[in-house]
Amino acid sequence: MKILLLSPYVPVKSTGGGTVVYHYIKTLAQANSIDVLCLSSKYSEDLNELKSFCNNIEVVRLNKISSVINCLRNLFTNTPLRLSYANSKEMTQLVEKLYLSQRYDLIWANNERMTPYALLFNKTPKIIDLQDLVSLRHKQLLNVEKNPIKWLINFLESYRMKKFEINIPNHFDVVLLGNSCEVNLLKENRKIENIMVAPRGIDVESFNVPNTYTLNTLIFTGAMNYMPNEDACLFFSKEILPIITKSVPDIKFYIVGNRPPKSILNLTKNKNIIVTGFVPDMSEYLRQSALFVCPLRVGTGVRMKILEAMAAGRPVISTTIGYKGIDVTNMENIVIADTPDDFARMTIRLLMDTNLYKKIAEGGKALVREKYDINRISTDLNQIIQRAVS
Repeated sequence: MKILLLSPYVPVKSTGGGTVVYHYIKTLAQANSIDVLCLSSKYSEDLNELKSFCNNIEVVRLNKISSVINCLRNLFTNTPLRLSYANSKEMTQLVEKLYLSQRYDLIWANNERMTPYALLFNKTPKIIDLQDLVSLRHKQLLNVEKNPIKWLINFLESYRMKKFEINIPNHFDVVLLGNSCEVNLLKENRKIENIMVAPRGIDVESFNVPNTYTLNTLIFTGAMNYMPNEDACLFFSKEILPIITKSVPDIKFYIVGNRPPKSILNLTKNKNIIVTGFVPDMSEYLRQSALFVCPLRVGTGVRMKILEAMAAGRPVISTTIGYKGIDVTNMENIVIADTPDDFARMTIRLLMDTNLYKKIAEGGKALVREKYDINRISTDLNQIIQRAVS
């Protein structure tokens, strides 16, 4: 089968959500011919590994100035700003060229921003992996955003994206989302059968690190220019970490991820906080850390960072929002805490209680190996494809 995959970013292993797409492509390429067409505002990724199992890869550089102008033009329309930002004339022309010159059996759109491009293939079976409900994310941001202008933007985007997302199932043969809660939200009591939970997983073996770590070290990972991650780090640093340091004064909190904004960089004024910026190998930092914290107050889809920490054998403590989409059991393979006091108390307990530490670490690792190993999802992917083309 000949498949065209459309992505708003280059799907390489080191780009967070790109890791999922990377493994999808690698899995699908075992029995199909895959072409990849993607946008990139900063084309610096190494494509050699991706090229080894793809038929063809095209990267269109996204002009940031043009993207901002597109957003300004649509500021007072019903078009979501996310789609306006990803609107590229060059990308459209390339898709139109492929439509005329190639005969694809399936179009796979990764992310809602690829919808306009995918719909140019009007008669070809189509799958879209939304990954998460963006409207829900913007709605959650309303609860934590203090800047009035940003609050207004989130309010408008939540409204616009909800209207946009509701219509997506009418244009695609299969719609994928990260978790069942968001599948039900998108259905909105409508009898729609083409919305389903996407198989998610990680390369478990790549996170199989030695069971040695530095005592009293905490870690959070993710792209730091992503607002939910930024908020989580600020929330933890300002409201949870001060409670922990009263009992564990030598505690170290590592914030690991690329593009940290000024608000995150300023946290290093606290001697207990280390901000690394981009790192080439996340597993190395997971190996050094004793405990993974996920204090998210805004979160949709599935947090791959939690699966990676579990695969590395590191206990995870998370808010309820943080673990959504992962089949966990509190105090068996994860610790759940939602208030600053509870989060701090359970973090200290995990650091001090060797038996509980071992129980959560082993439980999390077993869970990932059993249900979230990327090497086990090929059957699920093939079933999704057959549903789309049948």
